[in-house]
Amino acid sequence: MTFKEYIQTFHIKSFSNLGISLWKIDARTIEQTQGSFLDCHAIIIVESGILTISLKGKEYIMTANSYADVMQLNMLQFIAATSQINAWCLAFSEEYFFKTFPSKAPAEMAYVKYIAEHKTLLLDAFHIQALCHVMQSMDDTFADKENIFRDALLQMKMKILFLEIDNIFHHHIDESSDGDADTSRQQYIFGQFVRLLSENAKREHSVDFYADKLCITAQYLGRIVHNFGHDKVYNMIARAVVGEVEIMLADSSIPLKQIATEMNFSDQSVFTKFFKRQTGKSPMQYRNCLID
Repeated sequence: MTFKEYIQTFHIKSFSNLGISLWKIDARTIEQTQGSFLDCHAIIIVESGILTISLKGKEYIMTANSYADVMQLNMLQFIAATSQINAWCLAFSEEYFFKTFPSKAPAEMAYVKYIAEHKTLLLDAFHIQALCHVMQSMDDTFADKENIFRDALLQMKMKILFLEIDNIFHHHIDESSDGDADTSRQQYIFGQFVRLLSENAKREHSVDFYADKLCITAQYLGRIVHNFGHDKVYNMIARAVVGEVEIMLADSSIPLKQIATEMNFSDQSVFTKFFKRQTGKSPMQYRNCLID
């Protein structure tokens, strides 16, 4: 689901229409939203209790003092939580992220690689407390709807949060300074690629389109995507396309031929073959499963 759909489905009260939200995770909401996938960047912090999440279909158990930085297209799903869960989920769109950090990524490339390899992490209680303190401060700002500087304060506090995160992982990751300029550029390009993908997946399915938009070669884009823990650029594009199709299939009033046209497939047969190759089901079989 998109950021806006997430806000509505999970009944998030602390959010800004600019593209950022904060959810104090509760078990009841998770029970009521089983099967919902979140398609935006999210940072999850568990102070106490147990939270089970799924990333790309694989389940991870987060216990006390756990941390996860889930980037877009990881198909985040909340599976279950204990009744006494004390945890936060900060979710934001890539557009909001790049508006907050327009010129320089807030974390080193080593952090991004580390997160790609370690989906969830156990941190010191002291560090978790520091992050939760910032989350609570952000929640207070969300609640202050009459504050004329509310959005600016949220951006400032998000920067503070990432400074805390950068400090924590600076002590966890040993990386030489060689190549820092290139890796920082790669991080920026990857973020721009994800943004372009979210905006154009319905109409553009080729690797060359995105490489041209980024003014780089398809080979270099492939290397960047690989460095961020993904296998191939096309597979990322395909997953994004499937996500758009699944949203349309959920609306039984939209004919399959119309979906094929809106998704820019040459004909319905090509569309059907693509979807079945990616999911193992034809579009009609997938729609029938939703109905059942």
